[in-house]
Amino acid sequence: MSITVSRDRNHRYSVVTSGEALSPAGPLRTVLEDCAGELLVVVDEAIWPGRGARIQALLSGTPHRILTLAGGERNKNLDAVLRVVAAMDEVRVLRRSSPVLAIGGGVLCDLVGFAASIYRRGVPYVRVPTTLLAQVDVSAAIKTGIDHNGFRNRLGAFWPAALTVVDHGFLATQSVEQISQGLGEVFKLGLIASEELFGRLARLSGDWTPEWFATDPAAAELMNLALEVMVGELSEDLWEQDLARRVDFGHSFSPLIELRTGLHHGHAVALDCLLSASIAAGRGLLAVDALPEIAAVMRRCALPVRHPGFADVDLLWETLTEVTRHRDGAQHLPVPIDLGKHAFLEDLTRAELAAAVARLRQVV
Repeated sequence: MSITVSRDRNHRYSVVTSGEALSPAGPLRTVLEDCAGELLVVVDEAIWPGRGARIQALLSGTPHRILTLAGGERNKNLDAVLRVVAAMDEVRVLRRSSPVLAIGGGVLCDLVGFAASIYRRGVPYVRVPTTLLAQVDVSAAIKTGIDHNGFRNRLGAFWPAALTVVDHGFLATQSVEQISQGLGEVFKLGLIASEELFGRLARLSGDWTPEWFATDPAAAELMNLALEVMVGELSEDLWEQDLARRVDFGHSFSPLIELRTGLHHGHAVALDCLLSASIAAGRGLLAVDALPEIAAVMRRCALPVRHPGFADVDLLWETLTEVTRHRDGAQHLPVPIDLGKHAFLEDLTRAELAAAVARLRQVV
């Protein structure tokens, strides 16, 4: 006997941009009013000193418990997830009507989302991403995950947040380095998917500040465009049925370098993009003289254009080999062939990779 079960999944989730994320009358008001029982709020330790009072004011009148956790890649692990799970048990989270609220950077949002996905086989969660990287990348995605056994995002699940609230005001207290990490993801999207977005990055003033990103309408337009492009890229295939994905640009050589050298995610992604562009130039798919121009835009975004990990051909090849397994045995290596245009390579050789690294040393 053979029985086939078929059922379509139809998910709707909202990403709202608002300058009032922590206002009692803001977009979280309905979440607080509708929560049954005690609300678990997981807050990034980096956010709590400056925003703790406002978070407490937001939660006034709502039974709640606050758990603070450290962000950063080194804390994106199973121990942190189990702390969230234990807190869920303590507040007696209900299966459908008491969502967990995450306020913090991308790491915290990822691990809280993963905890929500495995608790009772899935409970709702709401997130307020507080870094530029999280606002333009994590906020659009339904992927959750943690690092494990020496690999990035080795454990994870697809689990959409019921609501994501993006408030650019959080960016005022970020460092230039933190903003540039987020710009690494914006740069990736522009180079591979949107000529308009790349053009806006190319016109960035070299003396931008975090305050500019938090308050200037032109900055808001840039970030909103990046979010729109990301949503457009992801919404076509939320569950990654097709593993040849343009949005994976910048994630072919960077994962192991991040974990083994401590290089920040957005910086690693941008360097990966530059290396992939050099590979495309070696194939004649992109003009070699485009490489210095691409690097110039990276500098405008305060992104590094070189790093020892991206000169280590053995490590780069090891990473691509691991990523190929993640892509079910195919390289599916996205490379730019013009602004906003791409191709996938399936037969990159180690010799080609070494030549691409050498090419960057000469022209960038």
